[in-house]
Amino acid sequence: WLSGQVAAMALVNIAALYALWRRTGEPFKGFTVPTVELNKDALRGVAAFALPLAGATIFMWLQNQGYRLIVEREAGAELLGYLAVGMGIAASLAAVAETLVQQIYAPALYKRISSGGPEERGNALTEFSGKAVPAYVILLFFTVALASQLTGLLVDPKFHDAAKFVVFGAFVEFFRMVSNIISSAAHSEMSTKTLIKPYAAGGLLTCFGVYLACLSLSRESLVPSAMVFGGLVTLLAMRRETARVIRFSLNRRLLFKTGLYSVPLLFFMPLGKFTSPASALGILGAAGLYFAFLQYLVAFRWTRTAQGEL
Repeated sequence: WLSGQVAAMALVNIAALYALWRRTGEPFKGFTVPTVELNKDALRGVAAFALPLAGATIFMWLQNQGYRLIVEREAGAELLGYLAVGMGIAASLAAVAETLVQQIYAPALYKRISSGGPEERGNALTEFSGKAVPAYVILLFFTVALASQLTGLLVDPKFHDAAKFVVFGAFVEFFRMVSNIISSAAHSEMSTKTLIKPYAAGGLLTCFGVYLACLSLSRESLVPSAMVFGGLVTLLAMRRETARVIRFSLNRRLLFKTGLYSVPLLFFMPLGKFTSPASALGILGAAGLYFAFLQYLVAFRWTRTAQGEL
């Protein structure tokens, strides 16, 4: 299985290189190592950007992965296994969505924040978040509504009870992805120290909440609830801290509209008992068509209208 993954990735890389060559018309001349003159000023600038980012990453790991150590020690490997399965399904879907958003929308963001002033960077962040966050809202509704079908199709029948953890994982991943979008404001202003407080607050609260939840008889619901709460704290703190660095707006009207149009996905929830491979594929296919339709509206209809309003 691992060998197949490596081979597939290698083929995709070759195809991507060929597509890039066809588009640019420039031949590939091999890999080169750029020569950079290192001096105190350059090292000071790198350290000012990288060291706070490293600190924030530690707390980010605590928030997203630290629960594994606590749950295994305090609640046992069985609960950890169900959590890992459920959270893993939600994380896999989120990773695909986040990768597509970064590949499609991020290049334009980086181009604008690297060449414009504060106002231009703020507008770029507004436009970027206006496209990315609604896409994540649709994914949230889809994952919550289809948790049972996703679990029934992707994992062994003995793990079907992990579907409830997929629902919690959908919220954890949603808060994580939106926090990442908002953190782009700190990157645009080269102020990565802004990220430490939000991730520290979310990471420490998550670990503390998970520890207390493990001591309760209702640990199966309280442990993932603590993780969701920690993600929400990170999101709110991130929004507050980055607003001090640069101001950009989240289009609440567009978010409400996206959420409203995503509600029909919840009609698939009562079909959770149909978890055979055939029924799960059929239900996921039907819901997937509506999911794709909503993503089309966000990418090509609603965001353009919202930009015109801005």
